[in-house]
Amino acid sequence: MKTFSFLIIAMVFTLQSCGQKQAAPVASSAKNKIVLGAFNDMTTLSSYNEEALGDFPRMVDFSQKMTSVKNQGHRGTCTFFAATALLEAAIKIDKGIDVNLSEEYSIYSTKYQGHYDDVEASHISVNLQAAKRGGILLEKDFSYRPNWFEKGNPCEGIQDNEDTPMHCFVHTPPKAALNKVIPGDSIKTGFIRKNTNEIIKYLATNERPLSISLPVNYSGWSDDGSVTYTEEMRQACLQLPASCGAHSVILTGYNLDEKVFYFKNSWGNDWGIAGFGKLSFDMVDRYVDGYLYYAKIDGDMAIPSDAQVDNLNVVSLAVKPALTESDIDLDINLAITEANGHYIEVHSFLGFNIVLSEGVLAPQFFPIYDSQYQYIYAMGNSSTLDFSGHQDGTISMPENILLAPNVHEAFSSTLYRPALTTKVVLYTDTSLAPIELLEVTTPLSK
Repeated sequence: MKTFSFLIIAMVFTLQSCGQKQAAPVASSAKNKIVLGAFNDMTTLSSYNEEALGDFPRMVDFSQKMTSVKNQGHRGTCTFFAATALLEAAIKIDKGIDVNLSEEYSIYSTKYQGHYDDVEASHISVNLQAAKRGGILLEKDFSYRPNWFEKGNPCEGIQDNEDTPMHCFVHTPPKAALNKVIPGDSIKTGFIRKNTNEIIKYLATNERPLSISLPVNYSGWSDDGSVTYTEEMRQACLQLPASCGAHSVILTGYNLDEKVFYFKNSWGNDWGIAGFGKLSFDMVDRYVDGYLYYAKIDGDMAIPSDAQVDNLNVVSLAVKPALTESDIDLDINLAITEANGHYIEVHSFLGFNIVLSEGVLAPQFFPIYDSQYQYIYAMGNSSTLDFSGHQDGTISMPENILLAPNVHEAFSSTLYRPALTTKVVLYTDTSLAPIELLEVTTPLSK
């Protein structure tokens, strides 16, 4: 019996490894950037029974409670990103602090403890254990590095095989960074065996993410973040395993009506729904096996006072101008998240591009003066927004720019192209220069 148990665990470790592997073309904007672990076939009996879920919520989604989405780039480091995402979530949930941890340190710590030191791959449980023993480090103290095998890097031209030296997979942190390692004594980890109903119950009860490792057929991953894996895709992978792979992510909720799990990926914000996606229940239920891991912080953790991440984000800025003889009326819609405690100014002004030739504008955008060197427009009233106690939402505001009498001469000129610029500016402190968050330019025509 002990031998049988060991063999099963070894198979699960292989699936959860995300190693050095060149990906084939995929049905996603992430193509050419994906590096996956080796494909490992698994099928399981169904463990999904909706009736047995009783009064559990139809939908749970705590994606907004997670830390920022990251990008593993062209490296086979998904298990490190998944493990770090679990730890960041645990610190945010249990300590109320939003931190950005170093995946590069997780790689260094894991491999120098003797695990997966001859490949870029690893396993989530091993990475979590390394964090408990070797601590964690902030991203700002040891930032993510490029693939050592890429052109111009130390291991260019070296084959990725069993003889590859360990330094090709590990970046060594500066000595000063090692002095800032946060002890991992208070990190507690655990797991649940893959059972679809138990996953749903855990997510609903704890609102805490679980790691999961998935078989990947490239055609099942789309730009909109929807992910699936069917028997037809499995058979295609069995016929050509090198065209498929494995990937690790963390689950952040579920929807019983849509029959999907929500998850946070590590392919950047331009994939899926701002970096998040949906997995079909059937994929998890029938083609995933093994263990799903979680992390908690139980006790004190010596997190530096400057570790808190500011996740203020301007999601969108839409401006609709209406030009009249005397002014420009503006309808501005600003969508913003994590804005609590910030002061933001939104202001608009009219300017003109010089026409160099037909269809070619000067790169500068500037206001035009009249013969007395006076602006031929008047600045609109700026809107200052106080977000104290207000986290996110969409704000609508009217603005108005009064026009000087001679401004319409420029509108009819063949030398200028009028355009409206609207800026969103953040004021962090009265003693500091404002930070420009977003700018949109809207062409105008009479």
